[in-house]
Amino acid sequence: MSYRFELSFKQVASREEAMDLGVRFSRAIVQAPYADELIHDNICYAAIQCKDDDSGNYKSLRGWLSELFKVRVLYWPKYQLAAIIGGSWPQQLMEEFGLQAHEFQDGSDQDYEMDSWPDMEPFRSLKAEVETAPVESFLPYFDLDEIEEDETYVRCSVLYDKIYEALDLLSWETEAQTDAFEEMAFTGICQPSQMVILATKASTYLKKWNDGMASLLKDIKNGVEN
Repeated sequence: MSYRFELSFKQVASREEAMDLGVRFSRAIVQAPYADELIHDNICYAAIQCKDDDSGNYKSLRGWLSELFKVRVLYWPKYQLAAIIGGSWPQQLMEEFGLQAHEFQDGSDQDYEMDSWPDMEPFRSLKAEVETAPVESFLPYFDLDEIEEDETYVRCSVLYDKIYEALDLLSWETEAQTDAFEEMAFTGICQPSQMVILATKASTYLKKWNDGMASLLKDIKNGVEN
């Protein structure tokens, strides 16, 4: 099974600081303008997942919003490292919280550039280790011909593997038990009135999306070029 996901990292001093990150971020994301941006950028998924009844009320919209605004945090005590799952949060909010996002995937070459990784531990140490390692140490990962053909590619790929292993991301993907990290979940939707406001905004965006798609399909059917 292939995977593709992003994690947004931040160095923290303790588990309590990781929890504080989740609490503050989840409270911030439900506020304007971040909430509007998050709903707008994801409303296409609501159009697929949320169905309306005869009165036009979206039965599952509030459930979709609850998941959309749920902030999940991973914490690695060994590295004093925290990460918010996902990398497509509003960019301004990411900057305010000092989060650095990075992608993980197995769909193509995993030769992300050395400097693409966050400037924090354990990435700094692993990067230094791979940059200075003799090429012979890469033989468990690649054969000698591959190393000689493109040493830079090999080093970048090995770094990815070492980071993936150090963070024990396989356990996270497979939901296996591990002592390497702790996962927490937070929500900033604490009052019914907050959900009402968010649902109203989402309904407006969803209607615009559905109307736009209906108009597009009509034009396609009638052979109108956009």
